[in-house]
Amino acid sequence: MNYIQTVTGRISPDEMGFTLPHEHVFWDLSFYLPADLKDTDETDERKQPVCPQNLAQMKYHLTDYPDNVIQQDMEIALKELNWYQEAGGVTICDNGSYGLNCDPVMLREASQRSGVQIVRGTGAYQGITLPSEIAKLGVDRLAELFIKEIVVGIGTTGIQCGFIGEIGLNAGMPERSIRSLAAAAIAQKETGAAITIHQPGLEHRADEIFKIIDENGGDITKTVMCHCDPFLPEPEYIDHIAKSGAYISFDFFGLEAVLGGTLWLPTDRDRIVGIKKQIELGNLEHILMSHDTAYKCMLRQYGGFGYGHIKKHIIPFMRSFGYEQAWIDCMTVENPKRVFSLEV
Repeated sequence: MNYIQTVTGRISPDEMGFTLPHEHVFWDLSFYLPADLKDTDETDERKQPVCPQNLAQMKYHLTDYPDNVIQQDMEIALKELNWYQEAGGVTICDNGSYGLNCDPVMLREASQRSGVQIVRGTGAYQGITLPSEIAKLGVDRLAELFIKEIVVGIGTTGIQCGFIGEIGLNAGMPERSIRSLAAAAIAQKETGAAITIHQPGLEHRADEIFKIIDENGGDITKTVMCHCDPFLPEPEYIDHIAKSGAYISFDFFGLEAVLGGTLWLPTDRDRIVGIKKQIELGNLEHILMSHDTAYKCMLRQYGGFGYGHIKKHIIPFMRSFGYEQAWIDCMTVENPKRVFSLEV
């Protein structure tokens, strides 16, 4: 019998409903902040809180503002989750692996108080983000940790993870990234849990990633290649990922901005057109959609769209672009249910 492991317990896959497979409820991306910030005083405009006066500039300098890259407030989270539920959302998969500072106890409380079902990931994010006690672990010890957090729970909380991710791969695929990916594959073999992968920038590393997963006993058909949005101008590469058996996740909806000062993200219209191209290529059952909410400026109470954006805005536009309701249901309900299901 299959089930979904949420932070409050097991549910039937049929209870998962409309699902966002790649989000963050609590996060800390302060490791991306510019080094020169520490040498400035409070007159530095980057140290202002997120507000209407700096919202536009923030879209071009997402990681320059400390207030934009940290969200650890329960009341902020609850307001956003309640709006998501009002829009018709049911489940969120929080990719809060080691390095992103997502407290599982807070996550459970947010789920209980909002009524939104939350599935938590285990795993290791990019190298520079990892706590020293995690960064020093070898492949086998990392795999043991991931397995324990799925089978038993995180620390002494008893809160069990429902998937492995996001596994943060750095550009160039350094040894630490390979170690995390190999451990994820070993843990997947043991538990049957999905792996979600933060791809290494714009590098075409899919075949290398799949080889590492395969060599360590993992399952490519239960692997999600996140952040496919920047590859939309290269539909053949995205098609290759899907034809290899993996899921292709378009998870920057609502974020029309510049990442790292150089990576211009596509528009939501580009995403709608590009996803339809992948459907025409026969990849419908491999497509996932989300927002990867990890900046305050993406939250509704700070001028962004919030977790309800796909449900409220994108899907109606998809219909106007010729999307059938069965396609939408497949991408937002059936595909997440299939990939995140675990077996007793």
